[in-house]
Amino acid sequence: MLFRSTGTPIVSVEGAFLCSRFVAGGYRQMGLADAPVADNHTAMADLAIALLQDPVRRETMRQHIAATARDRLFDGMDMVRSFEAFACDAIEHAHSQSPPP
Repeated sequence: MLFRSTGTPIVSVEGAFLCSRFVAGGYRQMGLADAPVADNHTAMADLAIALLQDPVRRETMRQHIAATARDRLFDGMDMVRSFEAFACDAIEHAHSQSPPP
């Protein structure tokens, strides 16, 4: 499946739960400096307003996201291989812990 990114920056809160951490993780994976990720919802609103009022920053982010998302986020096999290694190790460990049939 081919994913495309228009590069539009997403303002997000990096909270305690996985669902709120996806955007921040994607930004880290793409190496986006000064990513619009906040610690709380008030800071998120402030970030969104600041980004809306700064077209140069917004365009710089958009260009970086558009240029790096495909290789570093969508088509990068390193994440797949890392998860594959984790799953194989977990299965091997589980088998070594259980008594033989």
